[in-house]
Amino acid sequence: MKAQRAFCGLTVLLIVCGLAVFAGGAARAAEDVVIGVPLPASGLMSYFGKQQLVATEMAVEDINKAGGIKGRKVRMIFYDTASKPEEAINTVRKLIDSDKVLAIAGPLLSSETRVAFPVANRAGVPIVASASSAPGIGAANRPWAFRNTVLEADTARPALEYWVKGNKIKRAAIIVDNKDFVSKSYGAQVIPDLFKEFGVQIADTVSFQSGDVDFSAQVTKVKQATPDGIVMAALHNEAAAIARELRRQGVTQPLYGGGPLAGEYFIERGGAAVEGTIIGSGFWVDNPEPKIAAWVKRYKERDPLRGAPHQVAVYQYETMMIYKHCIESPGVTLDPKDIKKDREKIRECWAGLKNFPVLSGAMSINKDGDGERKSLILQVKNGKFALLN
Repeated sequence: MKAQRAFCGLTVLLIVCGLAVFAGGAARAAEDVVIGVPLPASGLMSYFGKQQLVATEMAVEDINKAGGIKGRKVRMIFYDTASKPEEAINTVRKLIDSDKVLAIAGPLLSSETRVAFPVANRAGVPIVASASSAPGIGAANRPWAFRNTVLEADTARPALEYWVKGNKIKRAAIIVDNKDFVSKSYGAQVIPDLFKEFGVQIADTVSFQSGDVDFSAQVTKVKQATPDGIVMAALHNEAAAIARELRRQGVTQPLYGGGPLAGEYFIERGGAAVEGTIIGSGFWVDNPEPKIAAWVKRYKERDPLRGAPHQVAVYQYETMMIYKHCIESPGVTLDPKDIKKDREKIRECWAGLKNFPVLSGAMSINKDGDGERKSLILQVKNGKFALLN
């Protein structure tokens, strides 16, 4: 709870944290629709967790301003997972056993969902993650767990193919984070499989760990392999540092990255070194469409860092709005004695989502409980992401 109290120092989220503390041991209030929100507000992935928390607050505000759900206010109970799988387990258990929440929106990391999803699945509680994208986690936790995101394998296919063909890539090097679960599966499984399909030879694979700051040795090794292009299977901070070191050592080959890089933080940290980088994503933050531009502007005004939202923040907002839709489904009574039946109805609603309209366009849930949406090809141009498809 120490980390949670520290996070509550952020003015924009005082109300949210106050609710979490107030409701920490309280039972599900009959007059409220209570959603559990376990996210990393501290630790390695706090940047993304705080973004999702701001987005959740926005969704709760929008739902309640519009009259709530079936005339009842939505209330969220937030706990900090501290970017640790064991804390994700603890918080999900607490939300289910002590707080008696109707459903759960979180956690964030694939390493967290891999161990926390089974807890909710055994308890028969709907649980939806809006960032986890490593392969197989949804399929392993049927029927109660869902992921309102887009899997790295799905976003990688069109973007990587575009990168390979456009740059005539025959041999490529992969720089992979062996500590981060998503990056590791991306660099060790997703990309190699697609390279094989596209006829690209792996010139070399070099590894590092999240939190590393010196990438000179890895870059020197990649440079010696003389690849046609370089894939960065890494999070935004490390990927930006890798790009800077590549350019410092005179490596000019084109760069490719995954969904975690789809935020302005990657561009800010990487500067000129990340110009031209191509990534696959499910959301374009610089989309000029009025509805999206207005939401992004509103988000920036609320975020303590005043930064643009990463795609995971958008997906979290959408998850809360989909919960509203599913809780409004016929048969959901919101009577405490019907909570088991209500949860089943909500689960059925999530499982049946097909081309459901959301802020980023439309999404569907497949047989594995994973989200599907149009994959976008983005490229860093003049300090912003430009849409290529």
